[in-house]
Amino acid sequence: MNHYEVLGVPMGADPAEIQRAYRRLARRHHPDFHAAADAATQDRNRRRMQEVNEAWSVLGDSARRRRYDDQVRAGTAGTGEAMPVGSHGPVTPPGKGWTPRPDDDAWMSDFEAWRSETDRLPPEPVPTRSSTTQGVVAVLPLGLFVAAVVLGSVALALSARPLLAAAFVCLAASALLFFLVPLREMLRHRTHD
Repeated sequence: MNHYEVLGVPMGADPAEIQRAYRRLARRHHPDFHAAADAATQDRNRRRMQEVNEAWSVLGDSARRRRYDDQVRAGTAGTGEAMPVGSHGPVTPPGKGWTPRPDDDAWMSDFEAWRSETDRLPPEPVPTRSSTTQGVVAVLPLGLFVAAVVLGSVALALSARPLLAAAFVCLAASALLFFLVPLREMLRHRTHD
């Protein structure tokens, strides 16, 4: 079976027809659409999707398609018999990659330094201030804003100018702290790094 047969298109098909066939088959056989199916169905669709992807990788590239067409005309093409050739040489078929021989362990000495490495990140630095103080400073701008809204509402209801002035002072302080608190934290962390 050649790549044209895998996609179900004739050998002279135009690129748009090949792309439509690939998309149609990809929608039908993609493993994500069969996640709830039994293992045999999943395996069958996974293998079929690999064939479809391999056919698309050859027929979707005009240069690779020309070389493949030459192989088809010569009778040496297929999906398994002839290895498709990419722009950088032969394309490795899907499956198991490189495996060392059982007695070949000399390559392992090159990686001795990696053996002790782990994927764990270093621990976060312990903050110098208590978390309670840090939380209060972070909430202070919001608290001042709420106080400004409450004071302003009461001042308007009572027609009290001193309360209205206090509301504006709280609002201005809140706006200022909305910018200064994050700036201070960024500068503090920058000096520690």
